[in-house]
Amino acid sequence: LDYRAVKKTKLANLLLNSQDNMEADIEAILYRSPFAGRTIVRWESSQPSPAPKTILVAPLTPKRGLTPPPNLYPSPYSVRLVSNFDIPSLNKKSTVRRAEYSYPTDATRHSLDVRCNLSHQQALYEFALVTCLGVSSATSSLLLDVGCGAHFPFGGHSLTKDVPFKLGLDQSVRPIPGIDFAQCSLVGSRLPLRDSSVNYIVTISFAQWVTADEDLEVTSLFARECVRVLADGGGAGVLQFYPGNKRDLDAICEALADAHHCVRGCRLSARPVKNRGIKIFVYFVKY
Repeated sequence: LDYRAVKKTKLANLLLNSQDNMEADIEAILYRSPFAGRTIVRWESSQPSPAPKTILVAPLTPKRGLTPPPNLYPSPYSVRLVSNFDIPSLNKKSTVRRAEYSYPTDATRHSLDVRCNLSHQQALYEFALVTCLGVSSATSSLLLDVGCGAHFPFGGHSLTKDVPFKLGLDQSVRPIPGIDFAQCSLVGSRLPLRDSSVNYIVTISFAQWVTADEDLEVTSLFARECVRVLADGGGAGVLQFYPGNKRDLDAICEALADAHHCVRGCRLSARPVKNRGIKIFVYFVKY
């Protein structure tokens, strides 16, 4: 079969139709582009802020223990296993969807600001996709970007150019060559995808919208949906966001663990963006 036909069929089978997906808030169906090291590991009880090349890794929850991303250990980072770690304090009222895009720009600095912001987002995606998930074209994988945004889904073309199938979900999307999109609501709604249909999930700078009101039902639904669509037997995801407080991080991690008895994972505190602050990631895998 023609590659485009295969891709079209796979994506059509992936998305639930309206009869099967009455609870999902699908605002549009599918947008298709018209264009053709060495690691040092040691256990410590807690947690000062990591050095730029150090990652703090803590259990997903106390009961589920700690399952780190397997691709973390060949990475150039030094890994410190800790029982817990502090998170940066944020003003929840000012936490925005794309924190790297939040500050104002003027005309003379606009071009430089845009380039810097895109490089920041790319670094976050690279840490999630490469350092944690080890996403590659070695297998016929389907990669899902939840809350992909309209500006820089999947961290740009270079990071995922060899991944056979990519699908972005968001409320606002625009056609981009080589990427397919489904436009849908993501907070308080089901994802418009079939069970166990996705190999990898990445969500960057989005989940603070899920935890913004500290509504545990909304957080639980989001976590259940991410786990539901993830493939059994090793499907994995990385969630990076800006928790307003420790409760937000705990709520996400506990909801992921509660979503399925086979979910394992960890919390990570790292500085993947040069000269920027600590970023919080959550890794989860469905065995």
